Amino acid sequence: METLLVTLGIFALIVFICSRVPISIPYAIFVGRNKVVSRYNFSTLVLATAALPLGAFIATILISVFRDLEQVTKSHCHVVNILPSVSASIGDFSPQRYIWRIAIAIHCGPRLFLAYTHYSWLKVSHQDASVDIQTYQLFCKVAVWCEILEIFALQGLTSVSSSEYFDFHEGCTILFLIMSLLYMTVINIIFHWRKDGTTDKQNTKSARLKQLCWCVVCVSVVMMGYLYWRHNEYCEPYVYSGFAFFEYLVVISTIVVHGTAALDLKDNEIAVLSNGAKSVQDT
Repeated sequence: METLLVTLGIFALIVFICSRVPISIPYAIFVGRNKVVSRYNFSTLVLATAALPLGAFIATILISVFRDLEQVTKSHCHVVNILPSVSASIGDFSPQRYIWRIAIAIHCGPRLFLAYTHYSWLKVSHQDASVDIQTYQLFCKVAVWCEILEIFALQGLTSVSSSEYFDFHEGCTILFLIMSLLYMTVINIIFHWRKDGTTDKQNTKSARLKQLCWCVVCVSVVMMGYLYWRHNEYCEPYVYSGFAFFEYLVVISTIVVHGTAALDLKDNEIAVLSNGAKSVQDT
C-alpha cells in the first residue's frame, strides 16, 4: 500500500507539471501560408522538463533516508553513514528505482528536442559573439553532441543499476560525468564569447549561473574522487556520506545548467505549424 501511494503521488506530480505547460490552439494565426496549430512557451517546457528529474531525485533521496537508511548506506566497510549514494538510491530499492526510471524515461525525449532547439538558437546568434563564425558554430556543435551523449548516458545508468550490471552502470556514470563537465565547459566558453559581444542582461544572468554551476561541479568531482578513494582505503565513518553529498551537488548543478535555457530563450515560443494551410485571404 505504501509503494502504491508513493507511485500515485509521483504520477500526480507529473500530471501537475504537465498541466502547467500552456497549450493553446489559435487557429486564426498564420505564419506565411502555414497555420499555427499550437504554441508552447519555451521557458515553461524547459522548466517542466527539468522539474521531472529534480523532483524524482529529491523524492528518491528522501524516501531512502527516512525508510531504507540502514540498507541503502550499507557498504563493504560496514561503517556508519547518514547519506545514501545516488546509485544506491535510484537503483537498489523500490519504489525509488521506479520513480527515477519513469521520470528519466519521460524527460529524455523532450530533453533531446530542447537540446536541438537550444543549439539552433545558439547557432543563429553568432552575431552576438566576439569570435569568428566558424569557431563559434564548431563549439555549438560540440556542445549539442556532448548534451546528447550525456542524455543517453543518463538513460543507460538509470536503466541498469549497479547491482544488476556494475561495469555497464559504472561506464555510463563515467560517460555522464565527462560529457556533463565537457558540456558545461564548452557552453561557458560560448556564453563568455556572447557576453563580450552583447549587453543583454538576461544573457549575462544566464552566463553567470552557468559559471557558478561549472565551478560547483568541478570542485564536487574532485572531492568525490578524493572521498571515494579515502572510503575504500581507510573505511572511515561518514566519509561515503561526504561522497554522496557531492554527488547530489553534481546532479542538481547539472539540472540547473540545462534549466538555464529557460533564461536564454525567455518569452520565445515553439509553434507547431500545419503545412500548406490556406490563409483567410486565400479563401
